[in-house]
Amino acid sequence: MSQPGFLARPDTTSFGPALAQLAPGMARHPAETFEAGVRYLSALGAGMAGAVARATGAPPPAALEPAAKDRRFVDPAWERSPWFFAQRQAYLAWARCMRE
Repeated sequence: MSQPGFLARPDTTSFGPALAQLAPGMARHPAETFEAGVRYLSALGAGMAGAVARATGAPPPAALEPAAKDRRFVDPAWERSPWFFAQRQAYLAWARCMRE
């Protein structure tokens, strides 16, 4: 359950140090950073292809699926609406990239 005013109080004290660690980490692992970026952009492209397929009535390609226990995307609109589908795919691609 979310807390009231959650978005009104972002944790800015943790964001800065985390961001400061990002660039040096990417510089230490340039090949892995490049590969992760390619996988992310590829997933975004596939998500957009799926959104276009949904918008035109064509058979959609395979898509990133949320974890079975992830209840945020249970509403059928996330699958039927091209816009919501694209947003879900972008979120799942970003989350996967950050886990890698």
